[in-house]
Amino acid sequence: SNFINFAGEKPDKFSTSSGFLEIGHDPNFTISKETPLEFTILALGENYFSLPIYYSYTTEGNKNINLRLINIGGQLKSASSFGEPFDIFLNGTSSLISAVRDVSNVINGTAFRQYGAYLINGNGLFESLNITDPVLYPEFGVRWYSVINSSRGNYTPENAIASYNAEALDVVITVVKESGRELCQNGLTINITGENGISGSGDFDYIITFSDQSTMTGTITANAFPYTYLVEQIYYPVSNPAVSVQLLGDAQFNMSNSVGRSTPCGETVTFTASPISNLTPYTITTQYKCSNNPTVAIALSINGEFRKVGDTDWSGFSFIGGVTTIQIEKNEDYEFRVNVDGEWKSYTLPTDPTTFNAFINSNQSSDYTVEQMNSTTNADGSVGISVVVLLDESICDMIG
Repeated sequence: SNFINFAGEKPDKFSTSSGFLEIGHDPNFTISKETPLEFTILALGENYFSLPIYYSYTTEGNKNINLRLINIGGQLKSASSFGEPFDIFLNGTSSLISAVRDVSNVINGTAFRQYGAYLINGNGLFESLNITDPVLYPEFGVRWYSVINSSRGNYTPENAIASYNAEALDVVITVVKESGRELCQNGLTINITGENGISGSGDFDYIITFSDQSTMTGTITANAFPYTYLVEQIYYPVSNPAVSVQLLGDAQFNMSNSVGRSTPCGETVTFTASPISNLTPYTITTQYKCSNNPTVAIALSINGEFRKVGDTDWSGFSFIGGVTTIQIEKNEDYEFRVNVDGEWKSYTLPTDPTTFNAFINSNQSSDYTVEQMNSTTNADGSVGISVVVLLDESICDMIG
């Protein structure tokens, strides 16, 4: 109930046409260890669904969630396709249950491990029975939800459902609680620093590898170096809690080597980001003014992506108060995009000062006018670009 969209509103549901959605949290409510932000998220689309995944955050900041969508309309298999440790039935038979996807490698943020996703092909009593190893799996069952009625479902993190009255097109996810794994009471802290104290921002993927070779992965959006991120909801093997932590770079940086720890709980690992050769740090400052009040400047804080014109892959960045520092090639044109309520807003920005006037003249529309663009080169070789944009009143109303 405290999630907000770009305009600060609290809709019941969030939708996107771009495959990306940025959601904010009401700043009037504090997120802390005593008052964590806890929620379960899933995505539904035409012929697609995602697994319900539980999250609990005790710190503020950028959090990235990747949802893998599963195609309901694909080729379905028999209910016994994935070698479940227990049987599932609808009205006493498995013939009315279609296997959709093996999901045993997807972390769901709870003590329960997900095994398979299934589609129910009729109405009646759904049951999960006959666990093969009650010692290894002390609790078992399913979580479920309806793809056609979002008010129906049970995907809470605390338990699994042994039976329920199913309806056609329900999705069930089989789950087991594995003995020998426990939740870290304190998470793993990842520090990111820039080589020789350089500034920067970007998206970095972490991989935590446990002693049993299972992994936990995620993405960190670092606003500015140095940056600290707390990985939470870590379930580790009690018999051997040792882990190896790796951080992968993006199109801007190479990262230092992986780090080992005897436990992931309460530990800190530090990585150094080294700029890829031939890249120069650019600090881009963007200010927006409104046509109905041009004396007041707006400095947005928003995540986005960028790439060199002609490239295919995007890299992440963050505007913090209208300012970002990224590592790019000199005198090249770059595409930038930010996502506002599920839709990308894109523009191209040159880095060659000799093309600024032509850029200003070609970037005037009914929605915005580029008023000013300047470039400065610092003693250390870094470059600063400042841009002032005049927005139409309707655009200002949309961004609050």
